[in-house]
Amino acid sequence: MNKQATTVRAYLLRGAFLLSLAFVIVMPLALGQTRSRGSKPSVAASMKMPQVPTATGMGGGAQAVRIPAMPASQLPKATSGPAGAHAITVPPAPQAPQVVLYDQYNNAGTNATSSQDFEASLDAFDDELADDFVVPGGQSWSVESIDADGVYFNGAGPAQSFNVRFYTNSGGLPGTLVESRIGMSYTQSNSTFSVTLSPAVCLASGTYWVSVQARQDFTPAGQWGWTDRTVQSNSAAAWQNPGGGFGVCTTWGQRGATCAIDPGVPDQVYRLNGTIGCGTGTPTPTPTATPTPGPCTFQVLIVSSDVGVPPTTLQSQILAEPGVTAVDFFDAQFATPTLAQLQQYNIVVAFSNSAYFDPVATGNVLADYADTGGIVVGLNFNWYGPPFGLDGRWMTGGYTPFNSPAPTNFTNSCLGTYDMAHPLMQGIPAGSLCAFYRHTMTLSPGAVSVALYQDNEQLCAYKTNNGHTGVGINAYVGDFADTWSGPYGTVIVNAGRWLIPCATPTPTPTPGRIVLTVNERRGQDRVLVRLRWTGANTASVKIFRNGALLARVANTGSYTDVLTAPGIYTYQVCEFGTGNCSNEKRVRGP
Repeated sequence: MNKQATTVRAYLLRGAFLLSLAFVIVMPLALGQTRSRGSKPSVAASMKMPQVPTATGMGGGAQAVRIPAMPASQLPKATSGPAGAHAITVPPAPQAPQVVLYDQYNNAGTNATSSQDFEASLDAFDDELADDFVVPGGQSWSVESIDADGVYFNGAGPAQSFNVRFYTNSGGLPGTLVESRIGMSYTQSNSTFSVTLSPAVCLASGTYWVSVQARQDFTPAGQWGWTDRTVQSNSAAAWQNPGGGFGVCTTWGQRGATCAIDPGVPDQVYRLNGTIGCGTGTPTPTPTATPTPGPCTFQVLIVSSDVGVPPTTLQSQILAEPGVTAVDFFDAQFATPTLAQLQQYNIVVAFSNSAYFDPVATGNVLADYADTGGIVVGLNFNWYGPPFGLDGRWMTGGYTPFNSPAPTNFTNSCLGTYDMAHPLMQGIPAGSLCAFYRHTMTLSPGAVSVALYQDNEQLCAYKTNNGHTGVGINAYVGDFADTWSGPYGTVIVNAGRWLIPCATPTPTPTPGRIVLTVNERRGQDRVLVRLRWTGANTASVKIFRNGALLARVANTGSYTDVLTAPGIYTYQVCEFGTGNCSNEKRVRGP
């Protein structure tokens, strides 16, 4: 069978074979080989693939997983397999005043994935499945129920109850727990499991994750699985098995791409019901993304297609920059972000390694975002051309500073000549930006170069189009391979510092508003956080950390917290019994 080449390496090998009929060539092939059905072709597919942990290899010093002495056929399974196949019935609309807040109750796959709190003897198999959703900018939601499509397998059920948890978004995976509703009652109609949340969960604008987990004993009820969905919305569904009984993903990972559970079927079937708008008294938990970016602060969204691998290194670099309050990730291999999603951020970073879900639609929405004043920073392999490059208006409408397609140049080089006075290059040491996966770029009409590599290839350039400036960086900076180094995150944030108008650094507080400040004292393994506030007029106040109530204390104007785990922590102080809350302050853990 004559198969069509689906990766860059396949294209290059075909050319090399033809040339070899005349002479022998030596060609640096750093791109991926054609892989079997179900794998994801990419520009850099020969890079080191992420490893899936095994039951016997769960990290140095980890204790062995305690699995009951039972035949494998009598142990829980991570997926129902084809036994979960069924026709779904869309549930009726919720009763007024509730409405459907978020809906992906469609495109059901064949399998269902386990998400279950088992009996104590099978704690090693306790697993949790989550999917993400977006509360639009300018809205808050009171989530009162969730409809999840699912099946019983390995037994007839029923579940005793359901646990529902909401998390912030952290790099395209569940982050900090926002709210949990444990032991919730449910009703079942066909394959729809409707779980009532009591009390309702109030969410502000932003990206969240929701997990639905059955509380069910394996003996005698078997397992419950959440139906997989063939179409992806936002990021792919995430799964974890903290006890290690299944041998994969002891922490959150993409269910299909990382945990290898029903790969190629990326999401879950569910919908959220409730009302738009929340009551006063308790502040809405704060998600990772800030819907309305404030002056002199930066909220960054990384939109990338990189074989399901989150850009964690770049995300950490950007988050460490002063003024950055949020860095989120959108997996563009499986979906295209909407303009409303992009507008929750004031900087959007776009790059590819595998093909975009829709390169034309992605380029179009990036141009729309730029037209509204958003800052777009593009990186490799946007200029590769089909099938891995970016397309649409950002590439064809005068926005990109580089011409596309551009030949690949897979050699190491570091920062050479550059304009040290330019805002994009502030804080960038000589020779500090290094990359292997590059292109041989030419500037598009009207573009300006600000940095070259030592081999005189373009490194960074910008172009102004209709009053809006886009930035291009000639480097692959994903985590699919460890082939780059240096403060590329600083260059990205510098684009915001240069192009986003900032107000007075210390604005006058709004009359009657609580003003919160934070002092940190860092130790070897902990951070002492001293909160101080003014403007609160009630006898006591509530201290919130990451949207959850931390403490209710007397209104003395100060409170001390101790952080012992890594992460980003958001603090807010609110008057007790009113809706008056302070500004937010973020602190990095140890």
